[in-house]
Amino acid sequence: MSTRSFQIRSASRLGVDGVEDALHFSSGVNVIVGQPNTGKSRWLETIDLLMGDDGKVEEKLSERVTQHYSSARLVLDIGGEEMAVERKWIEAGVKTKVFVDDQPMSITEYRQLLLDRIGIPSLHYPSGDPYSPRKWPELGWRSLFRHLYRRQEFWSDVADRQFPPEQHACILQFAGVAENLFTREYGELVAKEKRIRDLQSQQESFLRTLHEVSRDILTGEDLGIDITSESVGEAIKNLEGQVAELHRKRAAVIEEMIANMAGPPSDAPDSISRLTKEFAELKETERKHAEELERLDSRLEEIEVLERRVSAETGRLERAQKAGDVLAGLKVTHIPVCDQTVKKPAETTQDCFLCHQPYPTATSNGEPLQRLEFELEQLRGETKEVDEVKTSLTTRLRAHHNAIKNLRARGSQIKDLLTPARLATAAVMPPKVPELDMENGRLVERIDQLRRIESSLSLRARITDMIDVIEREVEVLQKEVALQTARLDFTPSSEALSAGMNEYVSQLVSDGKKMWTQQGRIDLMLKKDSFRLRVNKQKWQSHLGGTMKIYFLLAYHYSLLKLSSQEGSRVPGFVLLDFPATIEGVQVADHENFAIEPFIELCKKPEYSHVQVIAAGSAFKGLTGAKRIKLDHVWS
Repeated sequence: MSTRSFQIRSASRLGVDGVEDALHFSSGVNVIVGQPNTGKSRWLETIDLLMGDDGKVEEKLSERVTQHYSSARLVLDIGGEEMAVERKWIEAGVKTKVFVDDQPMSITEYRQLLLDRIGIPSLHYPSGDPYSPRKWPELGWRSLFRHLYRRQEFWSDVADRQFPPEQHACILQFAGVAENLFTREYGELVAKEKRIRDLQSQQESFLRTLHEVSRDILTGEDLGIDITSESVGEAIKNLEGQVAELHRKRAAVIEEMIANMAGPPSDAPDSISRLTKEFAELKETERKHAEELERLDSRLEEIEVLERRVSAETGRLERAQKAGDVLAGLKVTHIPVCDQTVKKPAETTQDCFLCHQPYPTATSNGEPLQRLEFELEQLRGETKEVDEVKTSLTTRLRAHHNAIKNLRARGSQIKDLLTPARLATAAVMPPKVPELDMENGRLVERIDQLRRIESSLSLRARITDMIDVIEREVEVLQKEVALQTARLDFTPSSEALSAGMNEYVSQLVSDGKKMWTQQGRIDLMLKKDSFRLRVNKQKWQSHLGGTMKIYFLLAYHYSLLKLSSQEGSRVPGFVLLDFPATIEGVQVADHENFAIEPFIELCKKPEYSHVQVIAAGSAFKGLTGAKRIKLDHVWS
């Protein structure tokens, strides 16, 4: 077996009056018997609480237990090493703590400790569709313990309140194949494939939305059937040609108007032309300054990153230099092997008295320090250069900011000077000019819209590049996962579990009569993504009655115990059974003995000496081969 054995040596509860109530268990089968209300289930619930249940103590245990007792304690034997576990609910501030060998820890830490001590690896498994957006949950101790503890009120499924994907993951973990299936690489592969799907969906949604918006704001003749960078660029080029033609027509209309005037009253047209031209030049100059500002800002950011790196490297070398100064003077005073004091001989030589090698010359001894000092000087020089470049960039940035400020001030002055002229010109302007200006504005707006669409299309290209990168990573992971799962065979585990269940039911004999005859063969089939339990090739829940369900579920626990002896198994060889009084009207007490006898026979075999079964029931009359723990006190 690969997993360490797990057994309970004792369970105890400390009363508020200081009196301890304890149960002691041995290897093999232990039966807790007693009449109704003697506290059998309460003991098992207490053990469950100490096995990492994170529910409130008041809700987990009955009120009379929490009021009568102040704490509970287990002594566990894991692989031959004892470990004491305690929970306290009277003492303030420690209700949610678990004390392991008197050291407090959180319930989460305690669960992980159990997995580590037993030797069960932690892993995450896909819950349902591996590619669903939900993060893979962790297959923790409590998920597995539900397959080791059969509560009194849950005799209807292989594990109570557990969805099939989690049940499947638990069975694979017990079989020792989950760690080879749900590997880190497999999880990364699924995550990256989900990322590709998300990006592709995002890309499709983006393009669909872009098409719909574009049809609303632009005519189809600008873009053609599909929106591409080429079609958008061609549309912009056509519109810019139309704008240039409008400018030509406007200039011709104004020239014709001036030519037909009786005579210019002054040099006002020349002044307007000059100011208009100056204003346009101002705007062009301002644009160039803004572009240069953007370039300088980017360069300054790069310089600041370089400055931080050089500063960090300088600090590191300076610390190394100081450490060298401190360590250089240290001498060997003791022999490392025997720790005896080094004694220098009386005679002096040119060689080291300890290693008998010539002493290093002053030149060679100082070479590392000289190299370190050289590197520091280089870095200090780089720091100075960086400071100079940073100062120059800051000065140039300030100059460009001032230039833009001055240009905007002059632009405001020109606007003020042109306002009266524009008003006067508007009075005599031909109607054709405003029409051309309106058409020009419409075309310019459409060009701006197309440029925004062109910019948005670059996002599609970036998404495509991201998909390409992730797809290359997926190819590598697919090869790794394929190698890991190439030899993964679920057949041996399926056959072993099926054989164990059928072996159990074949041993069910009462008064010389076999109890499992008409029901048929049990088959447990494990697959990569699911498992199936069948009785006579039918679903067991609908095929079996109340009593047969008890046998079937006990057969499942029996098969897990049998699996615990196999190499590579992750079953700790432990089961906790709380028999109900009745199931579907059938008295369970009449079936307890022969239902537990196959477990007793199993534990007699040397290869199952590590197994422990703890079962609570009302009778177990005449049962031999099991340790009997009788509870006599009836709680009112």
